[in-house]
Amino acid sequence: MRIDRAGWPFVLAGLIPAGLLAAFGMPVAAVVFAALAAFMLYFFRDPDRRVPSVAGAIVSPADGRVLVAGEAEAAAAPPGAWKQISIFLSPLDVHINRIPFRGRVTRVEYTPGRFLAAYRPESAKVNERNEVWLDNDDILILFPEGSRGSPEKISKIKKGLFYLARERSDIKITPIAIYGLGRALPRGEALFVPFNCDVIVGDPLPEAESSTVFIENIAQSFAELFTQCLTRHSDELP
Repeated sequence: MRIDRAGWPFVLAGLIPAGLLAAFGMPVAAVVFAALAAFMLYFFRDPDRRVPSVAGAIVSPADGRVLVAGEAEAAAAPPGAWKQISIFLSPLDVHINRIPFRGRVTRVEYTPGRFLAAYRPESAKVNERNEVWLDNDDILILFPEGSRGSPEKISKIKKGLFYLARERSDIKITPIAIYGLGRALPRGEALFVPFNCDVIVGDPLPEAESSTVFIENIAQSFAELFTQCLTRHSDELP
């Protein structure tokens, strides 16, 4: 078992006085400082953890007691829809935080703050903290939210896509036009109907400074992609 290097100054702060006090014939005081050094060794311990070799596995980033598991609290999460798991570490728990899943670090943000007890609800908002953003190189597919509209008709594009793209500026936004699904699975039906479908992949969109420009770029790209759909052309034949 290793000791985290950040803990050695605290360990030595107890060991050195303990040695000096013992040398000067003050055993009781030496024992107190030696006990402090022993606790620091225990506090900063870094035991090996066995990670399961399962694709997509997510492991606990820390030892402790789970306080929150579910929808994110507004004060503790960035804007957007997130899931939150909050783990409280007591002085007896291992205080090494680990990366919970395989991925690439895309952002690290340090926020200075206070040092309130972690079990206090306001601590998530005002305490010192580090935020580490990970990308596991999976593909994120976005579909319009809501009920199904008229078959093969593009619904209004919402501004939420722009804010999501701005939040993940490291990811290319690639429009994909799908034509024919409204015929292959008509509204109100439960069985697929034999029908050809087109899937046309466009070029990544350029960065946009405003949601208006971003939506205009998407709409223009979709319009161009739909002109390449063979199934759509066959529908328009007399």
